[in-house]
Amino acid sequence: MKPILKLVLFCAFIFLISTITLFKKLDIKKQSRNVDLSKISVTSSKYPSTTTTRVQEEVKLNKELAVVVIACRRVESLEILLEAILKYRPSSDIPIFVSQDCDVPEIPQLISTKFQNDVKYIKHEKQGNTTGLKRKKSHQYVYLSNHYKNALQYFFDENQFETVIIIEDDLMIAPDFFSYFLATKKLLLNDPTLLCVSAWNDNSMPDLIDQNATSLLYRTDFFAGLGWMLTKSLWTEIGHRWPNAYWDDWLREPQQRRNRQCVRPEIGRTSMQKYGRYGASSGQFFDTHLKKIVHNEVPVDFEEQDLSYLEPKKYEELFREEVSKSRLIEKMRNIENCNNHTSFKIAYTDLKKFVKTNRLKIMSDEKRGIHRSSYNGIIPIFHNNCRVFIVPKNLV
Repeated sequence: MKPILKLVLFCAFIFLISTITLFKKLDIKKQSRNVDLSKISVTSSKYPSTTTTRVQEEVKLNKELAVVVIACRRVESLEILLEAILKYRPSSDIPIFVSQDCDVPEIPQLISTKFQNDVKYIKHEKQGNTTGLKRKKSHQYVYLSNHYKNALQYFFDENQFETVIIIEDDLMIAPDFFSYFLATKKLLLNDPTLLCVSAWNDNSMPDLIDQNATSLLYRTDFFAGLGWMLTKSLWTEIGHRWPNAYWDDWLREPQQRRNRQCVRPEIGRTSMQKYGRYGASSGQFFDTHLKKIVHNEVPVDFEEQDLSYLEPKKYEELFREEVSKSRLIEKMRNIENCNNHTSFKIAYTDLKKFVKTNRLKIMSDEKRGIHRSSYNGIIPIFHNNCRVFIVPKNLV
């Protein structure tokens, strides 16, 4: 073989080897990029793996406030809720997230097809220690508690949000839901005696609320949840000891509450959809109470309201004065239509017996010694167009 031909063949061989090596390197880089993208994808129509999916943003998020919807498998109710959230959200600067722990592919599919540009998706593994729990129903509370923990870690520990509004996927929101939270956020951040702001009123039924008092807010010792806002500082305080199950009852315990209160509205800013019948509680209280809860339909611009009356000392003085000047009665049937803004008070010893005797529709149970919607044991309601304070007998 001639030397020139040998040289040509040698050069061709070197070129072929170099080309194969180059393509292998490119293929490895491509595979690497594909793996990274699959871990952070939030808009793919394919259902993501059970590993935790995180959101990567090209534009830096506003870290003052985020809204997270806790979801599992209720696709229809989630769609209704997200439509309302996006309708009433005042600005895209408030990021909306859906956090899911169940392996139900219809949830990410809904987000990727209908809400791709407006809602961010996070997927967690279903976690929790169910050892020793014989009732399968109890397992759901374990999973839910750990879902909350994973979601709050994501927002506060990993992404340093200042405040977060948590809402579950079976709820509906009022038109002024965002106005309510944006205005009360300032109170929550500046008042160490506040634990949270809640959009829920356990007694927000037409016969128990003043439907004209659309802007009226209260302080309450009871933690209601069901659409509530908390701060990073609270999470820093309690997050490391978050419970394995029944997180809401745990948060009501004295060790966590520490005599702090929540803000709540006269007329709820959340209510429950019909799908609430199928949650972790298996529809407990749904037919008797929860489905009758209404939310406000007349929007209030809370950011234009003077909310200084909710400051702790001022509120206690005003509340005590209002109760003090109310007319004492012995039975609810003695209440007639009010004139000249008259209010009444009536004493109770055992709230359950009191409610049964007077045929009231309020929820009479207590959690860790605190009655629902109460402030210093006093429960304000509206009855026969009159303001009524249900007061512990030792305070009358």
